[in-house]
Amino acid sequence: MAQRLSVRRYSFRFLLPALLALTYLSSTLPGFAVTPAASAPQAAEAGMPVLENFSTKDYNGSNQQFWTILQDHRGLMYFGSSGSNILEYDGVTWRKIFTPGSVIRSLVEDNQGRIWVGGAENFGYLAPDAAGTLHYVSLLDKVPADRRTFTDVWQILITPQGVFFRCYEMIFRWDGKEMHSWLPSAPKSLFQGIAAVHGHIYTAQTGVGLQEIVGDELRAVPGGEGYLGAAKLFLHPYDENRILVTSRTAGISLYDGQKAVPFPTEADDYFKLHKIYTSTLLKDGAICVTTLDGGAVILEHDGRIRQTIDQADGLANSNAISAYEDREGALWLGLGTGISRDSKVPFM
Repeated sequence: MAQRLSVRRYSFRFLLPALLALTYLSSTLPGFAVTPAASAPQAAEAGMPVLENFSTKDYNGSNQQFWTILQDHRGLMYFGSSGSNILEYDGVTWRKIFTPGSVIRSLVEDNQGRIWVGGAENFGYLAPDAAGTLHYVSLLDKVPADRRTFTDVWQILITPQGVFFRCYEMIFRWDGKEMHSWLPSAPKSLFQGIAAVHGHIYTAQTGVGLQEIVGDELRAVPGGEGYLGAAKLFLHPYDENRILVTSRTAGISLYDGQKAVPFPTEADDYFKLHKIYTSTLLKDGAICVTTLDGGAVILEHDGRIRQTIDQADGLANSNAISAYEDREGALWLGLGTGISRDSKVPFM
């Protein structure tokens, strides 16, 4: 895999200048001719990402890790980071929305346009004041006092049954009136993911495996033990019957409701060197996989590599910890320091 990536980069960076030099020579030196067969560098150039990097100078902040990204129904962008604020960006101006926590891990907008927020030891939503400016509203007072010992809210899931907030230590569901919560099945178990796929709400616990949330119950699913030791699960619809699952510890697999099987990809060797962190389903069915130290990889539906995006391609740093596709079709990446966006597509 590393060899393939190297060939792609060097063909663009070194062959293209050489061809330009040859073209110059052919036009200035008598008898010097070049045959017109230079399409390969053009193909390589077309496949290269064109990135716009945002740093502390842009958003007037400190060096922050960006854990979550969201675009609302108006087109505004929101970023949750290792700071205590949410960054709002309209394409020109950055604004800070302050929260009481130390980190923002998750942001999701519901069908009514409300943005839900998951942070450290707290979760809630954004609500406008009289001037229309968004401010954070906590739901911590809705959580029973004996269930307030939790750390970060890593995922938020909007469903007809209510809004789910997933921490390692608990899962909460707020239906607008009542707060329901689930604890892990064993003292050392941790909730490793939550997703709604094919009409089912799934979660996973270390030591237990994949489960379904039905009403107020956590139920085992056939073959769920295939994810017994899997950490940091992300689930996406793959086809009518199967679910694509990525895991930091178990790689990429397909679950068909009965069993889990490995899903081979062209990036398997790359993922052995650079651990998978998150995955995001793109609008055309491709999947963006972020890694802890190898940038991001975009996989086709069948597992072929469409594109890699790392520091050699202009990424500010190789620690890619979140990804989001905006309504214009551009990909945003939240990094260990800063934010990157595919600038081939205009914003707003």
